[in-house]
Amino acid sequence: MPSSPRESIERDGYYIAQVLEGDELAGAQRAAEVIYAQVHGTGAAGGNGRHGQGFLQADSPLRPFFYLLHDPRITGVAEQALGGKVVWEGASLLCSAPRYTQGWHRDVLQIPEDKIDDRWFSPDVFFNNIQLNLPFFDDACLWIVPGSHRRPLTPAEAKAFAGSRHITADGVEMPGGIPVELKAGQCVFYNNNLIHRGHNGRGQKRVTYHSGYARTDVQPSWHFYGARRDPKQEEFLRSLGPEMRSIHEEYHAALARFPDFEKSWRVAE
Repeated sequence: MPSSPRESIERDGYYIAQVLEGDELAGAQRAAEVIYAQVHGTGAAGGNGRHGQGFLQADSPLRPFFYLLHDPRITGVAEQALGGKVVWEGASLLCSAPRYTQGWHRDVLQIPEDKIDDRWFSPDVFFNNIQLNLPFFDDACLWIVPGSHRRPLTPAEAKAFAGSRHITADGVEMPGGIPVELKAGQCVFYNNNLIHRGHNGRGQKRVTYHSGYARTDVQPSWHFYGARRDPKQEEFLRSLGPEMRSIHEEYHAALARFPDFEKSWRVAE
């Protein structure tokens, strides 16, 4: 019997579910083709290939994908994985260059290295965050070390990090690292304390929706503290449907309940 989202993510760090298919997937692919052509026709994507910062903006080319932020096929899995009602924390479109690579890392880059504690990476510490990648084309660009969210680095992994608590050099090989093979429309939900990287070594056309959620009733992880209210967005946000307005307001309500960024890692100490 297949594992539940919670069982799979607690054990392996990730879970795959089918979200888009048929005509809905075909429509998303048409919109993704347009964005990919715009980005790579102008050379606008560089580095790790993120495109669409400021997802909820009037001039965003990502409007065809706004509904995914509150889609129950996504939020339902996030709630099962985290064990309670969730709030959206942000989104972007990963529209990568034909070939690119990142260094291996956990998503602790915003925390000073001397504050990172190996005790966080344990099955006994609740990590209030779930990330997801939903590709519109076949995608094997997310690489992970399964189960690495539950433990400190092994000696071989520490050697690959070369003393850094944040990220390896680009191109470093990581023991146990594997690509997450996704068909178009499949979604991988994962604990971003996994050792992972983005690596498009096959030259795939990558247009992938990336987002994250946290539980509303307990201190969120450090990854939650990215977005801030922009007064320039207010008129546009009032024009959105009730679901979109709600998720945006819920984010800021959660931020008001848990305003201290440093508590986001101290809670795991």
